[in-house]
Amino acid sequence: PQVGVGAVSDERREYESAVKALDRYSVDGTFKANDAEPSTSIPSITGSDSSCEGAGGYSDISSGAEVVVKNSAGTVLTTTQLGDGTGFPPVQCTFKFSFTVMDGDEGGYSVSVSHRGELHYTAAQLKIPDEVAITLGS
Repeated sequence: PQVGVGAVSDERREYESAVKALDRYSVDGTFKANDAEPSTSIPSITGSDSSCEGAGGYSDISSGAEVVVKNSAGTVLTTTQLGDGTGFPPVQCTFKFSFTVMDGDEGGYSVSVSHRGELHYTAAQLKIPDEVAITLGS
């Protein structure tokens, strides 16, 4: 009986040393829409400094727009939404968002807002305050 217990104990130690503890962590990000040369007739950003949103070509950028986070295999890990926009229309509007992921994907993560493409981040980058800062326009 003790031989079997010893074998299980050795296997358990190997298993425990091979298992990496994964931590959940929260990421805060920003999405900034910029229009360096706004049109007065068809602006890309409308509103006031306390509440703004995209318009025209940026009409998909507003409070509630979908933010998707994927792992390196392309699996959706979580979705969230842009918060309220604040800024300086018609030149700039900034939205905040946050999400939680599990640490450990060595291939990194991608973050996309609306249909605007994916930006890639390592797990270490996601832990840096203000690192997830996405900008649309110039």
